[in-house]
Amino acid sequence: MTGTELANRVKSNIGGRTDKDTEILQAVNDAIARISCLRRWAVNESTETIALATDTAEYNLPTRTKAVIGAYLERSSGVFVMLECISTFRFDRIFKSGGSTLQYDVSGVTGDHTDGSPAYDRTGIRSGEPDAYCHFGGQLVMYPIPSSSQNGLSVYLRCSIRPAEILTAAESPLGDEFDRLVVAYATADMCALLTLWDDSMGWERRAATLLREAVQEERARPDWTPRANAANTPLIP
Repeated sequence: MTGTELANRVKSNIGGRTDKDTEILQAVNDAIARISCLRRWAVNESTETIALATDTAEYNLPTRTKAVIGAYLERSSGVFVMLECISTFRFDRIFKSGGSTLQYDVSGVTGDHTDGSPAYDRTGIRSGEPDAYCHFGGQLVMYPIPSSSQNGLSVYLRCSIRPAEILTAAESPLGDEFDRLVVAYATADMCALLTLWDDSMGWERRAATLLREAVQEERARPDWTPRANAANTPLIP
């Protein structure tokens, strides 16, 4: 549905109010943003490409990137290598030195001291084919730093993107299968705005039911993979 169609559905649910058009459209956009934050939906994922550059460690991520799901270096035509994701804590405390932007060779590190310092004295800056990355501050940081041999190689990023706000004529970025859920959340917000608290709670319960249905539909996709096992151990990044 378009922004206008979604807004009209919400307007109908609150008695056809014609004095709250701006608030209703904002409630629709708030609902889209809320749904997008509840789960890493496939509809919000996209594949982006960055080109490595000599002696360049940091690369800007696409606008509104929420998370990097995976990164793959195309070492040569059709030959891909999956890069390891490193936490920001480990990157800042182990791969860098005292806030320095230099990346040190930590290939021989076997453990860390309790204060976060490395288990041995680091010497030398490591460069070469990246085998790991860290995502923070809207940037992707590669480790090691690409050398001239990797200049121009592509890294394919599977990203979760936060949808942009829509106007009246624009289609919902979540697709038609989420329209009822968007309307339910937006109606709940509008009822709260109008101090119709019981109605707002009723629409929140309706939205919770629709959300469970959407999750089940997502899991029914043929390429869906569980993100954790019964012991809550992550299975994929």
